[in-house]
Amino acid sequence: PGTLYVAGNRVFRSTDRGDSWTVVSPDLTMNANRDSIVTMGKAGREIRIATHDGISQWPALVSLAESPAQRGVLWAGSDDGVVSVTKNGGASWTNVTANLPGFPRGAYVGEVVPSRGAPGRAYVVVPNYRQNDYTPYVWSTEDFGATFRRIDTGLRGEVVRTLTEDIKNPDVLYVGTETGLFVSLDRGNSWRRFKSNLPDVRVDEIAIHPRDNAMIVGTHGRAIFVLDNLAPVQELAAAQAANRSATLFTPTPTLQWKTKDDRNDEFWGHQWFTGENPPSDAVLQFHVKREAQSLMLRVVGARNAEVRRLEVPAAKRTPGLQTVCWDMRVASIATGAPQGGPG
Repeated sequence: PGTLYVAGNRVFRSTDRGDSWTVVSPDLTMNANRDSIVTMGKAGREIRIATHDGISQWPALVSLAESPAQRGVLWAGSDDGVVSVTKNGGASWTNVTANLPGFPRGAYVGEVVPSRGAPGRAYVVVPNYRQNDYTPYVWSTEDFGATFRRIDTGLRGEVVRTLTEDIKNPDVLYVGTETGLFVSLDRGNSWRRFKSNLPDVRVDEIAIHPRDNAMIVGTHGRAIFVLDNLAPVQELAAAQAANRSATLFTPTPTLQWKTKDDRNDEFWGHQWFTGENPPSDAVLQFHVKREAQSLMLRVVGARNAEVRRLEVPAAKRTPGLQTVCWDMRVASIATGAPQGGPG
């Protein structure tokens, strides 16, 4: 935790939380001179008004990440189209850009995402709209960049900006595009749109909370969205493959609490900005493969004694992902004529 990495056009490392720094790479950009680049018929040196306006340092590294699976494996991507990797903490670097099939020369390397699942696995995302190219570009490698394959089939027409690998199931990938959020259950072989109440808006960042197993989505100008429980997504492929009418997903731990909020409301921030809280009930989610005539959820205690029985309504017995809530109460006391006693 005391090791920090910072990127300019080279990579710098500190092992004392920033008190001192060591250069651990050569220049990992194409080292172009912007004064000689011709744009709309004008070389950079001929521009006198707002010279170099907009980008103070170019070219530079804009993506840098260490592999969570193996210490010392670092990936870097530049804003002028270079992808590099080191397997020995920066002692030597390899330019793997030529191994990316269909890579547009000089493209902005938006993200290089090393995998948690395998040391040699990583993903490269390129949003190339700066060159008037709105093609989706996403690649994956299993061998430290020696070979890559395109995994953007199914994302046609989308400018992909960010990619996040699931923290529990490495086969599940999430990408943020110019129009929303997409998910893959098979490591990029196919994609489907994540819809629900998420608007068609640019997604710039996707983070997964390791404690709550929740996904936080940062959009461009349309607020932050939270998906409270990722278990149905992480376990969906296995549920679809199982030959069962219904499959229960792993429930999240639920805290039983009592709400009391009736005093001093003028002092609390929720009257100004707040999101919708998740239900205070226990949320139980399951997958229905074939329509079921009847479906029941049993809540049992530590000794397998039944605590509550929940009959699933007909509307939630249809194929797909379904959700019911348990209020964490026991079964109601049975009513009826008193038994025994004096007449």
